[in-house]
Amino acid sequence: MHEKRKPARSIDPLQWTYDDVFRFVACHVKWADANKFSEHRIGGQALGYLRVETLVEVLGITLGDAANIKCEFERACKSYSRLDETN
Repeated sequence: MHEKRKPARSIDPLQWTYDDVFRFVACHVKWADANKFSEHRIGGQALGYLRVETLVEVLGITLGDAANIKCEFERACKSYSRLDETN
């Protein structure tokens, strides 16, 4: 069973594991939709490549939730890039 907590901010989102992605998505959408990411074994790199349309068509997630997930993921990537630049 998955824990409902966010992945560590110090880890590059593109390197997130399946469980990291599940925890991230579970903070933004319904638990059942977050489980779809685990079922399809979507890690950080895969999430980075997926488009909103793919999340809607393949995973059956609502357009609003899919857009929110992608927006928040891109924000996490940018935050990590800024964090990485300061080190």
